[in-house]
Amino acid sequence: VVDLAGAVAAGPSEIVEARPLAPRVVTLRAERIREVLGIGVEPADAGAALARLGFASREVPEGAILNEAGDIRFPTVQIENVYVLPGIPQLFESKLRALSSSFATDPYFMRAIYLSANEGVIAEHLNDCMRNFPELMLGSYPRIGDPDYRVKLTLESKNAAYLERAFRHLMGLLPAEAVVKTE
Repeated sequence: VVDLAGAVAAGPSEIVEARPLAPRVVTLRAERIREVLGIGVEPADAGAALARLGFASREVPEGAILNEAGDIRFPTVQIENVYVLPGIPQLFESKLRALSSSFATDPYFMRAIYLSANEGVIAEHLNDCMRNFPELMLGSYPRIGDPDYRVKLTLESKNAAYLERAFRHLMGLLPAEAVVKTE
């Protein structure tokens, strides 16, 4: 997980790591996170709070936030968009619930189309849809050996009206006899 930190540090994603967090393990992970993100050490706010809990302040990367929601005996350290949570399932669940508002974003709207045709038959229609609706997230998932359908298409957007226009456009392009069902 720590190795992924550099890849997503500049993006909107979050990394949540759930492992048993003995003080030495936290030290090793914090050192690696600092290395990957290219940040130093800051024995200040978060470090002082962790020190009161028995962790050495050198374990806290610069700019780290100690999220005090939930059970403070097991702190949730946040370094940019990397969250380190306790690995004990009950504590992990409690911490995740306490942090859930931090992950709230605008909802995505989704439609699905199940087809009896294979991807080769519908590829040109998918390309046409993407040309006409470039903000659409379109997924194509082949299904091998399923008698009900051969491909599931997913259409996603944060704009419900845009999604419905794209959905209607694509439905108009697909062979009607190939559409098994829609959601």
